Amino acid sequence: MNYFGDLGHLNHDHTSYSLEGEDRIALSVLRTATSQVPRNNIFYLDIGCNQPINGSNTYLFYRLGFRGICIDPLAKFEQSFASSRPRDVFVNTAVASSSQQLHFVRFTDDSASSCHQATIYRYKQKFKVAEEAVINAMTIDDILSKATFGTSLTIPMVSLDIEGGELEIIEYMLNKSIHRYELFIVEDKLFSLNTADPSRSSIFDLLHHHGYRLIAKTPLNSFYVRRESDYFTWIPDAML
Repeated sequence: MNYFGDLGHLNHDHTSYSLEGEDRIALSVLRTATSQVPRNNIFYLDIGCNQPINGSNTYLFYRLGFRGICIDPLAKFEQSFASSRPRDVFVNTAVASSSQQLHFVRFTDDSASSCHQATIYRYKQKFKVAEEAVINAMTIDDILSKATFGTSLTIPMVSLDIEGGELEIIEYMLNKSIHRYELFIVEDKLFSLNTADPSRSSIFDLLHHHGYRLIAKTPLNSFYVRRESDYFTWIPDAML
């Protein structure tokens, strides 16, 4: 059996725009999805997207002709997304498990900005605060509904990096969302493959309980695939 599939349709320019090569890993993992999902469908959700190109886990997929929804509470990125990624939909909001207002801190390093209070407390010891504000937050389903992409979607890839609130958002997406998500790329900084028990990560526990399996890891990010997805039948059963 050929576990590696036909990669002929994939991009052979080996450029990566991600911080740790996450986009190239995702492209390999999603080799079946890239050949089956129409280019006009929503292929990715980039939650906490930050800049449109540098450090992006989704820009490579945009260059391959796909499109998605990119979400960030910093309005400063809206114009750069409109210029660099006009097929994408940029949504200027924070994401939460319910519609609410959140205390948001922007640090001078934009990528460290957060609404998660424990993270803010910790980061204030390391980064300089640029501004603090109370901002609106929306659920993923509300965002997708307002963007009029249909009542129910299967979205191949979710990139999630919101500096501390990832567990809450994943829990909402798995337990309350009407949509289905096939691959999660999630920042889980304290998760280590060197521990005897990987379930020491709450994110690992939650996703594993809902039928997702850890398939790859970079120093900062973990990749989880939905075990029952047709997109991942090429992966050996022993790995899932």
